[in-house]
Amino acid sequence: MRRDDERNAWGGRLWRLCVVGLISSWLAACWPNKPTSTTPAPKGQGLEVMGRMRDHGLPYHRNPQARQAWRMQVEIEGAPGPLVLVRSGYSLAVQRPHPCLPPVKLTMMGVPATAHPTASTEFALHQVGEGRYEGVFYTDVLLDEDYFGLGVCPWVMQGGSVVFSATGSAGETRYVAHFNVNDLFDGFVKRRYYAKTAYPINPRLKDWSEPGHTDPNRYVPALRDDLFSITLKLEAQRP
Repeated sequence: MRRDDERNAWGGRLWRLCVVGLISSWLAACWPNKPTSTTPAPKGQGLEVMGRMRDHGLPYHRNPQARQAWRMQVEIEGAPGPLVLVRSGYSLAVQRPHPCLPPVKLTMMGVPATAHPTASTEFALHQVGEGRYEGVFYTDVLLDEDYFGLGVCPWVMQGGSVVFSATGSAGETRYVAHFNVNDLFDGFVKRRYYAKTAYPINPRLKDWSEPGHTDPNRYVPALRDDLFSITLKLEAQRP
């Protein structure tokens, strides 16, 4: 009986060690050390590097001659009250599979330990009228570089969002308008509808992020006459 108890105790300790190791690997992947950038960003591009190349310590560099510019127009219609811009930004990544990236390493639990490089950046939106904003962002804000001696790694924009709330204070509902790489074409227009009931704060859940719907019929009939919208428009800017 004593030997069985010792075996069970050892098995319990081993299981806890495995769980702790798995959690530590996951935390390191999600919250890595941020490498610094040495090249000034194009005007209006405040790059916040969120790279996952923690095992290599290689910095990402901003592109001083970024040319792939897109003008965004935002229009808010029928809002239940004042809305202020909380954030406007997008993410980039070097996508797998790509020959410039080293092979994926797995932990003993089979979880990938080598993630592909990612980064995020914000861009400026300026209010140009009541409920209207405009700004320019660059999809080539990062330099394509050879990080691992395997060839040049190309950065690709993944997607982004524009976020509004009543005053920008904590606890308020965040109204989020998304866009992604497939939306990058001249004449792109996407209108999303949002229920007014969660303004300025969702009574059931503070700091609620409301993604809205492109089809107002997704809402129950009782809410369809009480919606407002946020419209995004994109236009390519020629050098």
